[in-house]
Amino acid sequence: MKKSTHGCIDCQSCKRNGGTCIWKDDITPMLEKVLDSDVLVFASPVYFFSISSQLKQFMDRTYAVIEKIKNKKFYFITTAEGPSDTFEEDFKRVNEPIQGFLDCFDGMEFIKNA
Repeated sequence: MKKSTHGCIDCQSCKRNGGTCIWKDDITPMLEKVLDSDVLVFASPVYFFSISSQLKQFMDRTYAVIEKIKNKKFYFITTAEGPSDTFEEDFKRVNEPIQGFLDCFDGMEFIKNA
């Protein structure tokens, strides 16, 4: 199902309006589900270099409710194709934006599976 989404434009309206973004799109109900959940699971294919632009857009939009997202377990699922001899190094680059995102929140636990 196609969703209507907009990227964050750093207008800061959400900070003046109690976490309400100016965009009235399909991300708003998704953020409500994030706030209601105990566990977050993000997934992204790697098309080129790192996470997809769609996931990055969603992550940016959590800025509206950043103060409300706390103490959640977090899982990240990804898939890619490439040479196996560079797998470990390549996935460090994929995980860096995810770890940076999680560092913005209180009590987020990145569950890693080796």
